[in-house]
Amino acid sequence: MTTDAHFSQTQLEAIDAAITRFEALESQRRRIEAEQLLVLGEALDADTVVPGGSSGGAELGFRSLRMELATAMHESEHTAERLLQTAYDARRSFPAALQALGAGEISMGHLRVVTSEGAPLTVGDGELEVEKRERYERRVLEVARQETPNRLRPVARRLAAHEQRESLEEQHERAAAQRCLRLVGAEDGMADLIAHLPAVDAHAIYDRVARIAKKTARAGGAGGSVAGGAGGSVIGGAGGSVIGGAVTNASGGPNAQPASAGQPHPGAHGVEAPPRTDSGQVDVARRPIAAVRVDVYRDLLLGANDDTATAADGVAGRVQVLISEAVLRLRSPFAGAVARSGAGAGARDDGEAGETSEVGETVETWETGGIGEASEANETGPPRSGPESDEGSEAGGEGERVAELVGYGPLAEGVARRVAAEATAWDLLAVDSAGNLRSVDRYRPTPAIRRYLGARDQHCRAPGCRVPTHRCDVDHTVAAEDGGPTAVENLAHLCRGHHMLKHHSDWRVEQEPNGTMVWTSPTGRTHRDTPASRVRFKRAD
Repeated sequence: MTTDAHFSQTQLEAIDAAITRFEALESQRRRIEAEQLLVLGEALDADTVVPGGSSGGAELGFRSLRMELATAMHESEHTAERLLQTAYDARRSFPAALQALGAGEISMGHLRVVTSEGAPLTVGDGELEVEKRERYERRVLEVARQETPNRLRPVARRLAAHEQRESLEEQHERAAAQRCLRLVGAEDGMADLIAHLPAVDAHAIYDRVARIAKKTARAGGAGGSVAGGAGGSVIGGAGGSVIGGAVTNASGGPNAQPASAGQPHPGAHGVEAPPRTDSGQVDVARRPIAAVRVDVYRDLLLGANDDTATAADGVAGRVQVLISEAVLRLRSPFAGAVARSGAGAGARDDGEAGETSEVGETVETWETGGIGEASEANETGPPRSGPESDEGSEAGGEGERVAELVGYGPLAEGVARRVAAEATAWDLLAVDSAGNLRSVDRYRPTPAIRRYLGARDQHCRAPGCRVPTHRCDVDHTVAAEDGGPTAVENLAHLCRGHHMLKHHSDWRVEQEPNGTMVWTSPTGRTHRDTPASRVRFKRAD
């Protein structure tokens, strides 16, 4: 194999044979996993055991079955309980998803996402509750058959929230009241700093820290000494958590190992210790990017380093939020802009127009000068003139009440409206009833093609990748030197890793007129990646 990842014919034949065999084994494994869940469901029925049952007998019965399963699997009781819960929910509430697993259409990872995100819909067996579960299951399986579990989760969360939208605001208010900061001690002089806070704030904090760290790393800034400094990282995850975790060992500790100057060496438990200078000090200029984020996070809170302050100047935390016109409850001039966008949707240089749009959406880019502080509040957000109304606009009718933080999932409408009011930039999108993006109108001018691609793609277009567009390259699907035009039909966002793979390996990529990317592997297998906007904007039946 050459350094640019092009395979010989012999290599391709060997890889193709191995992948073909693996696909057969994977299909068999999924069928077996579905059968295991059915068998566990029968075991639960045999003892009338309900996971999480409140009565003393039910609790003891479940614990007994859990221990029986754990010993049979040679796994922990936590693993056994998770499997039993999945079996119970899938068999009782989501049988179509269980059947899809047995048919090899989805994986166990997909099924766990379907059941866990659909858990709020499993309460009650009335006609309305059953109808909501079936509708959720049908819609989420359409996405599960095409996307990875990682990409499926925020979509599943939105679909479940749509079926119980009346309580989403209450759920967020209750969860936000529990926000807190916790300090947990760890080994080797380290600690975890855990902040539980709203997801919008968590994602904005992480984005700002990550971009300051990248700027610092490029400049080769010191950012403070690792020895004697606390380590931590900021991670915006599901549930709105910001987690500070130890990533390196402090120098000079009892587990420190000798190493040549400037060279990394194995630390405690096989973890690579940081590189050192000739004098034996930690070489902060060669820190891994995760450690740079840690130091930036620390310096921003403690004000310990001038280099971080310099790098942070002008860097705001950014999040991307999708908000439907129905959530904003605005009729004019917002609705008129949607109608105008729809009338000109798909317009080409020859003046021919495409389909009329039916659904209005905005994409908000919310920037903060600090944690939760809007940098340009109310100056360039959506227009506020016109009466508030719970009814849909003339352009969109009733419309879907979509409010979603990209990379996380649905937001409470009150939070979404706050983001809209404080956004420094926003796009007005017009989509048709099938969810296809038709046009983009922006009140803050930037290059039109980049606006369109950002609204359509939302993340890297490689199968399963969710790196957001602002950290991606805009790639010509057909290279410009090969005659590929600089047009939306030939451009897509790719993260740096997948961009390199596309150009320096045997993977081939084609783009269909609707923005779907068709990736063909070196062995000839095809993978279709549908634009994220088509999933998020598609009108629910």
